[in-house]
Amino acid sequence: MLFRSYEPRAGFITRLSYNRAISRPAVASLIPTVTENAENNTVSMGNPDLKPYHTDNVELSVERYFEPVGLLSVGAFVKRITDYTRSISSTVPASGIDGGGLYAGYTLTTTQNVGNARVRGLEANYQQQFSFLPGVFKGLGAFANFTYLEAEGNFGALTTTNKLANLAPRSGNAGINFRYRGLDVRFLANWTAQ
Repeated sequence: MLFRSYEPRAGFITRLSYNRAISRPAVASLIPTVTENAENNTVSMGNPDLKPYHTDNVELSVERYFEPVGLLSVGAFVKRITDYTRSISSTVPASGIDGGGLYAGYTLTTTQNVGNARVRGLEANYQQQFSFLPGVFKGLGAFANFTYLEAEGNFGALTTTNKLANLAPRSGNAGINFRYRGLDVRFLANWTAQ
């Protein structure tokens, strides 16, 4: 892991980081058990040959801290994924999954290592406690954040895709909070684009 930060003036920080991470598959995805649904003619099976996928991550951010208590930040990042995994469905051939015709013609779903992907993104974040307000209002605070993602994956096909599983291209959160004499109330909102 490589991490550098630089503070050109008070309350203003830039950060640059790089790390390499590994994501191991869920144990259930590795165990070679078979789950049958005879009603739908489907079967799912674990894959003991499944490899973990690796990511190389680079992030650059600029943060501005302001008084009395607040933060405004903007960041950009790139994540490169190798040995990406996803569920693949196929029809079981006449020889079956055991060479003897077991589940022939069923739809088989299993997790496989299928290729590489890249995710690039921008994120913005704002947080502030309004402690400069008079009386009980100094317990008010607000926050908001927004993330924009652009993905591209190549999973062994002739074309690339810009949709990765469980990855929303745009998302945001916002909320307000109020603290007063041990009371802490929060109102939160979340938005996700597909």
